[in-house]
Amino acid sequence: MSAGAASDYGRTVSPPPGPRWEKLMGRRNLRVVFLSLYVIENTGIRLLASILRGDGVAVHEVYFKDWVTNRIRPPAEAELATLVEEILRLAPDLVGMSVRASWG
Repeated sequence: MSAGAASDYGRTVSPPPGPRWEKLMGRRNLRVVFLSLYVIENTGIRLLASILRGDGVAVHEVYFKDWVTNRIRPPAEAELATLVEEILRLAPDLVGMSVRASWG
């Protein structure tokens, strides 16, 4: 491994991603939650989750609401409370979030 590189589950990452990630590296009991807002067909999250699962990481995918014909309805208070409760229940070390963007 070169100077300034870090090991990431058998792969070399250069430069290292930073001190927060370094605390998590090498932990086999790492728990990750990927949260997708308004996109059930989120290929990026599904791909990242699959890669991490292949490395033995416990990954949970949460798909919160869906985009229907350009109508994004804000979540109700009860929906937000349920989302927060679920993430707290899962007690992740890391949360990744994806938000849909529209062009016009």
